[in-house]
Amino acid sequence: MNQQNEVQARIVRQLGCALKDSNSNIRFLALEGLQFFPGSKECELIAPLLQDSDRFVKWKAIQVAGGLKLDSARPSLVLNLENPDLNTRAFSALAIGVIGNPNDLKHLSVSFEREISPRVRQAIVRTLPHFSQTPPWDLLARASRDGDVGVRIDAAKVIGCFAPNSAACDILVNLLEKENNGNVFATAILGLGEFKQPILIGYLQHSLLHSESRIRANAIEALGKFEFHQVREIVFPFLKDPSNRVQANVISIFFQAGHGNEVPKHLRKLLDSGNRWERASGSWIAGKFRLFETVERLIELLHDDEAVVTDRAAWALGEIKSPKTFGALVNSYFKASPWALSNIIKAISCTATISDIPVLLSLFKQEQDPALKAKFINIFSSLKAAQVKGEINSLKNDPDHRIRFSSFRYLGTVNPLENMDALFSGLSDSNQRVRAICASLMLEGGDFRALKALSNLLTDQEKMEKVQLINTLRDFAEISRFSSFLFSAKKGTL
Repeated sequence: MNQQNEVQARIVRQLGCALKDSNSNIRFLALEGLQFFPGSKECELIAPLLQDSDRFVKWKAIQVAGGLKLDSARPSLVLNLENPDLNTRAFSALAIGVIGNPNDLKHLSVSFEREISPRVRQAIVRTLPHFSQTPPWDLLARASRDGDVGVRIDAAKVIGCFAPNSAACDILVNLLEKENNGNVFATAILGLGEFKQPILIGYLQHSLLHSESRIRANAIEALGKFEFHQVREIVFPFLKDPSNRVQANVISIFFQAGHGNEVPKHLRKLLDSGNRWERASGSWIAGKFRLFETVERLIELLHDDEAVVTDRAAWALGEIKSPKTFGALVNSYFKASPWALSNIIKAISCTATISDIPVLLSLFKQEQDPALKAKFINIFSSLKAAQVKGEINSLKNDPDHRIRFSSFRYLGTVNPLENMDALFSGLSDSNQRVRAICASLMLEGGDFRALKALSNLLTDQEKMEKVQLINTLRDFAEISRFSSFLFSAKKGTL
């Protein structure tokens, strides 16, 4: 067994032991760690925690069991559908959906019928795409007629996932014909485009007459799913719509079809508009379609007075990644007003490469503002710039906690095994955020000296926030989808 596998096996064994600890915070943290080691025999220790006496441990165990698709957890998850606590019922429904055993569909259907909590009914509806091989049409139809708006919105989203099935299309059309809530109607209109049936074009065209801009915008987006020649003449007049989102969706249809040369003045109108939302929409289009010709204007928008514009412009520059963008941003940095610097650094972080480190280091040394210096350190971390370790290592004792936080994160990201003792020293830092990042990075590196320290920092509010972060089927799927990736990445750093 090589060193990487030895460290991996040791981490998993220690996490397994931690699952049995009398300290509920340690059990909670062990569950969070074990979710990134699918297939290990220690994962079978998760099932008993589905009935743990600590509610946060129980909820986290439910989430991890679902994310890891633990078949052994199914009986307990089904029983939890009748639990008095609505969080337990909702998390269990989502976990059952991720596991995706068709035999459990009947339990979800019965639970939906008797469930009084709209939130739990929503959770059940969100699981249904995982049963695409045995579509629960009756349950979907009932959900589309539910008395709660949130349930109907989720039903409208989910039904679109079953495209191009004609039965799903019929349910969605029936929902639209009876729906009078604007949010539900707008969501359903968007889903209708997924079916790409030419007969639906007329229905969507009629929706463009609606007074609500979100419905018009979603109808345009749905029409964008069809062949360009089928919808061009329908959508073109809406380049003059008063809604920025409607205009942006029309322009997107042209660029997506390779006809962006027909609408350059309309894009420029958005980018130069006096309306902040239109400037933000123009930036979104520029980033989505990687429009190199907009880089100069996007850099100007980093100095905009409106945060929604500067954030979108920084994102767009990161998406475009023009070879000249980094240099232009650096030049802009020296001329920028203080309030624009943060936006420029954000854009730099999206465009910088390992070859740009000397320039970044020069900017870092010149910068006096602690908050901005911390942002530069974060860029070094994302680039895994080992060559600046000497500069960063001395900052772990800086008076400013933001710089200390970023410095320790750098040390835990770049060659973490070499920096465990430095991270351990951070456990005694005066700032709680600094102590927490040091403990987390140590655990990721397999150093369990931090487990007790991190458990002492964990409050009920923080545990609630952690479990509430995973509230949708997509969140559960992220565990399944990325656990093996994160595991491989972790091995690669050892």
